[in-house]
Amino acid sequence: MLLPFRDRLVRFVIANALLGMAFGAAFAGLVLWFDIANLQRLIFASSTPIPALALLFGSFMITFGSLVCGTAIMLLPSDDDPPPPPGGGKKPEAIGEALPARVAAGGRRG
Repeated sequence: MLLPFRDRLVRFVIANALLGMAFGAAFAGLVLWFDIANLQRLIFASSTPIPALALLFGSFMITFGSLVCGTAIMLLPSDDDPPPPPGGGKKPEAIGEALPARVAAGGRRG
């Protein structure tokens, strides 16, 4: 067991937050790698790049972590949702059984 919490919802929230934080760190790394808006040059030309890097990575990690965690929570099924249909997702039958209909296709009319 990766996370030591007993409650499944706590593990769910923390796992999704960590996943989002990893995405945020990767995105911030890509921003630096591709030198978008000359951020890489600006940060590493500074005499103190550590606070700028901490702010860049921290803000992306908090934003992406909250986004992924919130999305995962909102996509949880609620008690009001109807249960899935039995039999692996078969659609309920309409009136009778639907059968393919044969249609005669003729040539062009003159």
